[in-house]
Amino acid sequence: MSLNWVMLSETPSESRPYVPLPNEKPVFRAPARTSIKIKPVADLPSSSSVYPGNMSSTTKKFQVSSSSGFFVLTTHRIIYLPSSPSSDFQSFSAPLPNVRDSHVVQPFFGPNQWCCIVLPVRDGGFPVHSPLDLTFTFKDGAAFEFHDAFVRIRERMQEGIDHIDDLPTYSSQPANPSQQYAPTSTTSSYAETMDQSAVDNVPPPYSVVSD
Repeated sequence: MSLNWVMLSETPSESRPYVPLPNEKPVFRAPARTSIKIKPVADLPSSSSVYPGNMSSTTKKFQVSSSSGFFVLTTHRIIYLPSSPSSDFQSFSAPLPNVRDSHVVQPFFGPNQWCCIVLPVRDGGFPVHSPLDLTFTFKDGAAFEFHDAFVRIRERMQEGIDHIDDLPTYSSQPANPSQQYAPTSTTSSYAETMDQSAVDNVPPPYSVVSD
């Protein structure tokens, strides 16, 4: 998982403001009013299957959030670009093998949420190196549709991968906030589903360790 390391297109479009990785295809785009909150996982035991190994007893306080933004699932990763980027939060991405324990939460009041635990990648821009808790709130719906698309991609990866490779990284520095793309509002009340062939023909760039 990386913070502020998504390469943005010099000629951004509403459907693809980022620079894709080799062989990367969009699978599912969430509505523009989908929010994000990132914070350290609380009280995770060192023996947890989510993040095995010893963990520091004290975790630096860290939290970023955005009330709306561009959120897309691709064949390689999840990407979020806040509508109003700041010096602290310009972009977010996480390779799919690093996304664990994903599930949909249905609050008694308020919109559905898609939650997961993500393992930060080395030199990914986060001030903490322990697992992080992500919550995406789908204010205009489509949380279950997003989760279904995510599960299909993970299943395809598990069927076809025998070797784990690190997510390709960009050599350029993060883009300046002034170059960030602010997604336009959508009049649709549902998510944009991408080309189904991206799911059916997803290339196998990574292997996935079972949660």
